Formats: sequence, C-alpha cells, structure tokens
Amino acid sequence: MIHGTIQANNFLFKGVINLGIVIFFTIFIGLIVIAYQLGIKSGNITINNLDNKDAGKVNTFQSGLFKKIFWIPSILWILLSFLVIEDILDLLFFIIPVDSFLLLVWLDISIIITRHILFKRNGISSSNNENIVYDEKSISKFKKIRFPLIMSIITFLVGCILAYTSIGLPLNKDLFIILAVSYFPFLLFLIITLLCYYFGDKKQKRFVFKAIAGVLSWLLIYYYFIAIFTICLLESVNPVTNIKYYKHYVGGSELTKVFPKKIPDDVENIEFYYAPGILQGGTNYVLYYIDRNMTPEKFNENYKKQAIWIGHKKEYTEKNGLLSGAFAYTPAYLKNEEDYTIYLVEGECDNSGYCNHGKFLLAAYNEQTNEVIFSAESW
Repeated sequence: MIHGTIQANNFLFKGVINLGIVIFFTIFIGLIVIAYQLGIKSGNITINNLDNKDAGKVNTFQSGLFKKIFWIPSILWILLSFLVIEDILDLLFFIIPVDSFLLLVWLDISIIITRHILFKRNGISSSNNENIVYDEKSISKFKKIRFPLIMSIITFLVGCILAYTSIGLPLNKDLFIILAVSYFPFLLFLIITLLCYYFGDKKQKRFVFKAIAGVLSWLLIYYYFIAIFTICLLESVNPVTNIKYYKHYVGGSELTKVFPKKIPDDVENIEFYYAPGILQGGTNYVLYYIDRNMTPEKFNENYKKQAIWIGHKKEYTEKNGLLSGAFAYTPAYLKNEEDYTIYLVEGECDNSGYCNHGKFLLAAYNEQTNEVIFSAESW
C-alpha cells in the first residue's frame, strides 16, 4: 500500500504515546476518586464517644497540620515549576497536567498522614468504625451529581487527548480554536454538574439538568466526529516548525531509518517542518541543518547500505514525479537542488503515470556547503 509503512509506523508511535496519555489520565481520575472518598472520611466526622469539641479535632481539612503538610510543599513546587516554563505550550501541555497529577498524589498522601496523626493524638482507632459517623450529606450530594460529574471527567480526558495532538503548533487563533473544540463538551458538563449541585434540593430542576446531560451524551459521537475533522484540518494548515518538538513528532522505526533520533548538538541553521496530511494533502517531515563536521565519506557510510537509489534529482527516472517535492520546505527548494546527493531509502508510486499517490523517505547531502536534509512525505 502507498501510504503503508511510514504512516503506519508513525501512527503506531503516536498510538503508544496516546495510550500513555490515557493511562496517565485514568490514574489521574482514580486519584480524584480516592481524594473524594478520603475527603468524606476526613471532613466533618462525629465520634460517638467524644463531645463536639473533641470531634472537631479529627476534621482533617480544618487542622493546621494538614495545611503544613499539604499546602507548604505544594506552593513551593508550583513556584519551582514556573521557573522552567519557556512558553505557553509548556504551561498547557506539560506543567499543568504533571503538576496536577503530582499534587493529587500529594493530596491523597497528606490526607492519609494527617488523618492518621489526628486519630492517634485523640486516641481514636480508625479500624473501630462503630464509633465513627461520616457526613451523609456529602455522600448524598455526590449521588445527585454523579452522572454529569462522570461525563465531565470523560469529556475532560477526551479533550486532553485531542488537544495533545496540537503540541508545537504556532500560538495563534487556530490553536485556541483547537483547544476550545477539544474542551467545549467538558465545560458544558462541568456547568451542568455545578447547577445540579447548586439545585441539589430541587428535584424538578435537577431532573431537567440531568436530562440535558443525557441528551448531550448521545450527541457527543457526532460532535467528536466533526471536532476531529476540524482539528485535523487546522493542524494541516499550521505546520510545526519549532525544533523543540522534533522528538515528539519524529519517532518510530520507519522514520528513524533516515532521520536522527536526536538533532545533533553541533549543527547550525536548524530548520524543522511537520504537517499532517488530510484528504488529498500529504504528510510531510523535513529536517535541515548545516553540519561542519560531516564529510561525503561519513554520509555515504551512514546511508549507502539502506539506500535503494543514490544520485542527483534530475538523474532519477524510475518513477515519474516521485521526487518532485524532495526538497520542499527547505532552503534548497527550487534553488540549488542539483547540488545535493540524494540517498533514497524508500520510494513508492501508484500506477497513474505521475505519482498522484506515493511516498518517499530520503537523506540528502551537499558536500560543497555541508548542508544536510532529511525528508519524508506520503500523499
């Protein structure tokens, strides 16, 4: 198949990343549930054999001990995180998710430690459940908002996965549209959850909001179909050019046959280009740089064995049109293309006569200027 290997391997690479994201947020949701359960068991607890004054001492969240254990390290960690932010994408895709995850872990640990210490100070055994009465009001409120809350969590998870595909895109209105499209269902269900909580004692209003949540849940399938197409379209016209995200997009066994796993440290004038394909548009990966330490012998040694063809662009006659875009999105495009020796590692075309559909994977070297190009395209 024309689009087979490069795209399949890259999709597998992206699939592994997305699976990791799903696992990350699944654990994230689990930590929220644990925190909620611990919160119920650590809030307004009544101890049958203690008076109200002593009972207040086992409220975890009101204790100074909890504030010291949880809040002081958390605030310090957040301040340290802000020191490593380079741009808003770091904040959106790395700092906020990772910090939220770590703070949730620390919240659960802090509740357990504080609760254990407070119970021990007051001579209360947490295993003796007969003397501990939990706040049933909190449990009842959770049951009333359970469905929209679950949908809020699910849509948040899906939104994170959709938004994650836009990492590295230029900071413009299209990126904000992608984020808005990704998280719009989450915001709707979050509002419904808050309204259900606020009108918790008014059964009719709560029923209306839950009914709206149910209808919206069925419409999500259609919404996400349109959302995915919109996001793919916007990503295709907003190529990633920031070399910081090179390793995020270039991976998998197929691309790394040619592309370096890591951009060398001692190269100059680095340019990177990635644009996903949609409909008839092709998917492009391009890396360009000047390597003063590269020699024809070194380059030949690296790529000769795996190359199916070696030569200059005009010399290639096997598949008409295959290499027409070999130097696209590089400084060499339509300028000094014939100065480069091409090492074609993969090249396929359809039977149309001019490669209406095809793919190539190549490395190219200009020994006069030490310019190096790695390029892959499938269309």
